[in-house]
Amino acid sequence: MLEKIAVATDIFKLKELRLDHGYTQSEVSRLIGLNEGKLEEGSNYGKRERGVIDFSLTFIVRLAKLYEVDIEDLLIIEEVE
Repeated sequence: MLEKIAVATDIFKLKELRLDHGYTQSEVSRLIGLNEGKLEEGSNYGKRERGVIDFSLTFIVRLAKLYEVDIEDLLIIEEVE
């Protein structure tokens, strides 16, 4: 049987990668399609980057492709008892 794990987005790594690439939160939001289908401005990317709202797996994959890193680089994976 596999051990139980907890998975979370590494919000510190996301911010580090964004800044290293010279992107604003709005630019990343647009590049990964976070605003698609929304009528009003704002994607809550900042809340996601701060960990208030979780990213879906789709957006984790898009972020990994944008920054050219492995998905695991954007996650914190811990065993739990």
